[in-house]
Amino acid sequence: MVTASLTKVGNSAAAFIPSVLRKKASANVGDAYDMDSPREGVIVIRFKKPYTHSKLETWLRAQANIQALKSSLPAWQQDTTADDLIQAGKEARSHEILSA
Repeated sequence: MVTASLTKVGNSAAAFIPSVLRKKASANVGDAYDMDSPREGVIVIRFKKPYTHSKLETWLRAQANIQALKSSLPAWQQDTTADDLIQAGKEARSHEILSA
């Protein structure tokens, strides 16, 4: 935590953000930000970062990741329940432990 004090600038007060915190927040001079005071004694500053991808691009990447995962998983066997799979996993793990 960094301790600082408010500085009078004209009719306003300014809080200078140390470079260590600016770097941690990826904030640069001139960046836009939102400020709020959710309760007494607390001021939250949130720097606005431009989206690097559109929502569609993000959705398409997520869909591609899901398809890649699906292709690496074994096919779901008919008449197999989640409990059956859990039990099989437990048995496989106990066999690994006992054979080590």
